[in-house]
Amino acid sequence: MPQSPQRRPSAEENKLVILLALQSFGKMSDLQLLQYLSCNDLMGYFDMMMALQALCAQGQCVRTDNPFGSDYALTDAGREAIALFGEKVPFSVRERIASGAPLWRERIRAERETPAVYRQNPRGEYELQLSIVEQDMPMLRLSLSLPTEEMAKRFRGRWAEKAAGIYADIFRALGEEAQ
Repeated sequence: MPQSPQRRPSAEENKLVILLALQSFGKMSDLQLLQYLSCNDLMGYFDMMMALQALCAQGQCVRTDNPFGSDYALTDAGREAIALFGEKVPFSVRERIASGAPLWRERIRAERETPAVYRQNPRGEYELQLSIVEQDMPMLRLSLSLPTEEMAKRFRGRWAEKAAGIYADIFRALGEEAQ
């Protein structure tokens, strides 16, 4: 039996989905938004970027740059658009966003407080940038040069759980009185 074609949301519905996500999760990076939208089969990269560009141009969300990329946040105009047109998004999509909000808010908070990114430098090494951020203020920045991508990925993956202990160890070691 042939499958029926999947419904394709309009550009306006895509914009509303992004506004609803920003309302539910708060400020988030384009990568975090893409991860959420793609994990939930709501939108692909190109549709998301076109919608974000239009929303920023219309003043319904605002983009700010940070050391690790760009963040997007809802504006008053975006909240007004949700109030006026949010019901145009299918109930199942609105429910999916609402039900996923607590888990995704926690994930976004953790990523925001302990960002970790790596890139390969021209010498072939991997530069890992680790940070601890509180209230948008960097408290610690650590750069490591690592020989393999596997090691950079492993360190990046462990950073969120180990960051507080490493920060405390640094403070303890540097704050000790000389004997």
